Amino acid sequence: MKIAIVIPSFNRPQALQRLLNSLYNARYSEDVDLIFSIDFSGNDDVKIVAEKCMWRFGNKKIICHKNNLGLRQNILFCGDLTSEYDAIILLEDDLVVSPSFFTYAIKAASFYDNNDKIAGISLYSYSVCEIGNFRFYPFLDEYDTYFIQWPSSWGQLWTRKQWISFREWQKLGKNLVTLDIPDEVKYDWSHSWKKYFIGYMVDMDKYFVYPYKSYSNELGKDGVHHLDGNSIYTVNMYDGYDDDFRFRSFDNAHNLYDCYFQFKDRDMTIGGDIIKVAFDLYGTKELDNIHTDYVITSRQVNKNEIILSFSDEMLPYERNILNNISGNMFKLTRLQSVCRKNLSPVTKLNLGIRITAKEMLKYIGIRLVDKVLNNGK
Repeated sequence: MKIAIVIPSFNRPQALQRLLNSLYNARYSEDVDLIFSIDFSGNDDVKIVAEKCMWRFGNKKIICHKNNLGLRQNILFCGDLTSEYDAIILLEDDLVVSPSFFTYAIKAASFYDNNDKIAGISLYSYSVCEIGNFRFYPFLDEYDTYFIQWPSSWGQLWTRKQWISFREWQKLGKNLVTLDIPDEVKYDWSHSWKKYFIGYMVDMDKYFVYPYKSYSNELGKDGVHHLDGNSIYTVNMYDGYDDDFRFRSFDNAHNLYDCYFQFKDRDMTIGGDIIKVAFDLYGTKELDNIHTDYVITSRQVNKNEIILSFSDEMLPYERNILNNISGNMFKLTRLQSVCRKNLSPVTKLNLGIRITAKEMLKYIGIRLVDKVLNNGK
């Protein structure tokens, strides 16, 4: 498989050098070209870093755009380079990579190459949801991968077939407003390529492959889309070397996650009846995007309209529901019993604080108990 590493850059020479340093320390089982796609910024600082790069793992190519494309168009330009390669690994310059990133990427690409449900391969693994900024706990098991209806933008691989499928969908001119994607994405992400890929994945029912270990890391340094130099999405990246992975077959996936980082709608047995249920554990879903008669939610529901209620003591939170752990955090109710008015930003913030505070208190409690036990030895 002929693969290129493609780096879209603009005006962050220090960040680019940091990414290159991590690339130098990675292991490569075959030759891989390195391509810089440098957007016009009015200075040559990034170009100088690219020119000084001594890439010994394959060919190096520097593309300097004469006009300012913007991040969205630069990403699309990079994706279109799949016309020259079997696949590309795209790394924005605010990232660093694990020594294992390339081995994981090419083996995952080979494993999932013929599955039309797969829209791309992520190197990054989420610990915080991008919608609502809640902690994300995917179910762990013997496999190394799982699936979310959400594209990765912090280290990803696209095969030629995967990228062509997206570009062909774009030509259809679908109106994102009509799709069941978060309002935040529809209306607030004005400069994002990612919003269109989310729309594509939801419309075509496709998924990104995600690893449980993160093989890339997002550091969020200053730039056009990061103005404060901080990021809540920085994770504990895997720093070892793996060459053997147990990839999950899509047909063997019990837990699929939607574009809200929640379980996809699923059947549940309640009182001997099988009902289809939507998951809205964080109250982040627009109710118009829910198409089941029943929903499990953290929103306020009238007491007499609650069918069952569940605890939040187990992680992932869905485990409380699957194991019928009773409590008062998540309520099963009919969709028509939930207020049709979308949650206000303040209400969503309060829900986030409530859940996050519980997690912090649990953590503090565990640390205090541990300290007492250790002091007693």
